[in-house]
Amino acid sequence: NLLALCLALYATARPHPQDTTEDTSDDDIANNFNTADYVDYRPKYHFLAPSMWMNDPNGPWYDPEADTYHFYYQYNPLSSQWGTITWAHATSKDLLHWTDQGIALSRDEAYDSEGVFSGSSIPAGLNGLPTIYYTAVSDLPISYKLEYNRGAEKKAMAVSRDGGYTWDKIDENPIISEPPEGDVRSWRDPYVFPSADLDHVEKKNNNDVSEGEVSMHMTVSGSLHEMGPRIWLYHSSDYINWESVGTFVSLQPDVTIGSDNGSFGKNFEVANYIELG
Repeated sequence: NLLALCLALYATARPHPQDTTEDTSDDDIANNFNTADYVDYRPKYHFLAPSMWMNDPNGPWYDPEADTYHFYYQYNPLSSQWGTITWAHATSKDLLHWTDQGIALSRDEAYDSEGVFSGSSIPAGLNGLPTIYYTAVSDLPISYKLEYNRGAEKKAMAVSRDGGYTWDKIDENPIISEPPEGDVRSWRDPYVFPSADLDHVEKKNNNDVSEGEVSMHMTVSGSLHEMGPRIWLYHSSDYINWESVGTFVSLQPDVTIGSDNGSFGKNFEVANYIELG
């Protein structure tokens, strides 16, 4: 599917530590953009940012009216190292040939002054418009290995009125300002989706989900200190106001599913929810 393909693009395009040397400065790299050697050795059909740093793919979606695939990703426009993270944008007609569309979301509000971190998108969200949900970061560093500054990570959203090329952050941002209770060490990467199965669970738990109304769910990934990785679940009936449903997935640190497999570690990131069958 589209998401799996974008993850593959990210894995293929991500810079390897051996691809850079200590004596190569950002200025050296910048001065060599679009030279014959630079262009010749770039991937031909895997997407790679036009310059500088890229990492997580974010919010891919398809616009059937324009027959266009939209792909967003974490991007540092100022350096070939991680930092000053924004969302950049590329489009494709065939998932093979990509056109760079520049920066889609910048760090231009107090609540996301330190980074526009990972999130997701839905093609028809608020007022029927393409809608992005992302992690708005106002303080760094953030790591599950460090003490957590509550309020450093918030959830925010933006809508597009031109088919996904430019985005307006809504006045109601941030839409979720505080993480759950407990010794949270990370709380980010909102993934927003509809789910009839989860609606059914909500009804069984006596939470009102009426037929025909908006019903959206959001997972947020992270961890509790020394208690293991977590995925928290939220619900909204209007795309903007979100209520905590509770902990969706809770694991002890370093849980394994077999002696021949690695563990789930101590912290979750960028979890997605997909229903099969």
